[in-house]
Amino acid sequence: MRLATERGWSLEVVNEHGTSTVWDNLFPTDRDADAAFRDVLAQEGGEAFLSK
Repeated sequence: MRLATERGWSLEVVNEHGTSTVWDNLFPTDRDADAAFRDVLAQEGGEAFLSK
């Protein structure tokens, strides 16, 4: 998601329970944000985004 007032892209993943994981940093492009999501998914699996 990119807000009109921001220069970068933010990244938030919301799971099926409505719990969100939000990255603290902004990404220069939407592709960079997607790559960050895919990196976590590859390293930790979908469990990284499940509520505990």
